[in-house]
Amino acid sequence: MNAIFTLYAFPAKRKWRHALLLCALALVALLLHPVDALTIRFAPSSSASEPSGRNAPLFAASAPLGQEFATEYLHSVQLTPVQDIYRVVNGRIWSWQERVRSHNAGLPFARPPFGRFRADPPWMVFEGGRQSWEGIVLRVGDARFGRNVFSYGAEETRAALFERFPGQRLRLGVERRPLITLLPARRLPDHP
Repeated sequence: MNAIFTLYAFPAKRKWRHALLLCALALVALLLHPVDALTIRFAPSSSASEPSGRNAPLFAASAPLGQEFATEYLHSVQLTPVQDIYRVVNGRIWSWQERVRSHNAGLPFARPPFGRFRADPPWMVFEGGRQSWEGIVLRVGDARFGRNVFSYGAEETRAALFERFPGQRLRLGVERRPLITLLPARRLPDHP
């Protein structure tokens, strides 16, 4: 019996090497593990000659189950603020809530199917509705029309998209990426 234990017993130095090797392998596996990431990129154009580097993410951050982000803008006709709240669930973007201050032209006015409406002055809030997408194309306005703002997570990462990307089309999407590519999370640049 002692011969069996002696056969599998390692000297102290070998034990530490094996433990360090196992820790290193576990760390590599963790860093290479794919996770959901919320990304913002320029939306593809119909032009065949796309400038190089235009498809690189402008923003990429880990998006755990239920991660919240928001877009805000001034409605083009009514010039009233609108806030759209989204959540990332199972690789999709789910419409969670929309807040408006009026029900005029082009703005929601009815409770969504499978959703609810509530007043929370000064907002009228539409919640639920079971709508989800793989990605959303956001048409960014400028300082006069649109005034689009993006915010992400509890730390309130806010970016005035209308200042950085006026007149551009941006695609917000969920991608599976190795965790290491999201460390540290990439933020929107200060200038386009």
